[in-house]
Amino acid sequence: MTRKTGAYNKSSVAPGLQRAWQSLRILRTCTRGDISATAELADATVRAYVSALIKAGFIKVTRPRTRRYAGVQEVITLVRNTGPIAPIARADGNGVYDRNTDTTWNNKGEVQK
Repeated sequence: MTRKTGAYNKSSVAPGLQRAWQSLRILRTCTRGDISATAELADATVRAYVSALIKAGFIKVTRPRTRRYAGVQEVITLVRNTGPIAPIARADGNGVYDRNTDTTWNNKGEVQK
């Protein structure tokens, strides 16, 4: 069977980022620590992925981290749930590509043309 134009392969998404995306979709509102624990990923990986998703408008910070209290993490909420396949942060840092909708979102949360 030949692949159709625009067809995708779920295995081409890094398995860890796919688990992080699934955690976000299930939890909806959580912290980076929650994602790190449920997806079994390093904090640095989750931090980079969440940062890219925030810039692209997929998630927003609902409670910022405060410096006053040690150990308090920012709370994030998923606002753009486009489907089961994890969005991919572009290597050049200029946005996120969403294979569910076949669109690229720039760092301002707008569709990139």
